[in-house]
Amino acid sequence: EKQAAHYTRQICRAIERCHSLNVAHRDIKPENLLLKDNSPIALVKLSDFGFAKIDDGNLMTPHFTPYYVAPQVLEAEKRQNYKPGASCLMSKHASPSPYTYDKSCDLWSLGVIIYILLCGYPPFYSEVPNKQITKSMRRRIMGGQYEFPKDDWKGVSEAAKDLVRHLLVVDASKR
Repeated sequence: EKQAAHYTRQICRAIERCHSLNVAHRDIKPENLLLKDNSPIALVKLSDFGFAKIDDGNLMTPHFTPYYVAPQVLEAEKRQNYKPGASCLMSKHASPSPYTYDKSCDLWSLGVIIYILLCGYPPFYSEVPNKQITKSMRRRIMGGQYEFPKDDWKGVSEAAKDLVRHLLVVDASKR
């Protein structure tokens, strides 16, 4: 947990810097975190700004990696794929109008990364081999449904779990 906290602080600083410049990274994931060396106190750098965009309050394009995607990005994807008569793609409150999200999607991804750092696996995953995102996984993300299995989380502090709980909140304004 101590090492996870060390890395988390650095990732938070990188995200904070991006957000202070009003930039949404939109692809926060371990593959985009570079370690300077193999030491337990290695410097972490955030990389791959290919999906990054100025957050003008109207982010609509759903760029994401399935394990780390925030609910509002999935909603944007759902709205973008809307076709009249294909209501199964829409949530019960959805409309065909454009759906926007903001840089808080990066905070959700941070919550997923912290979860992984603390237990070794993601809170949301596909139960079907070779399928990146299933309906069930999408439903769990959209509902913020995850657990802290006792065997894997028994040595993790309540403060660390609380941080994850505050980041993996479906309501983006509460992250």
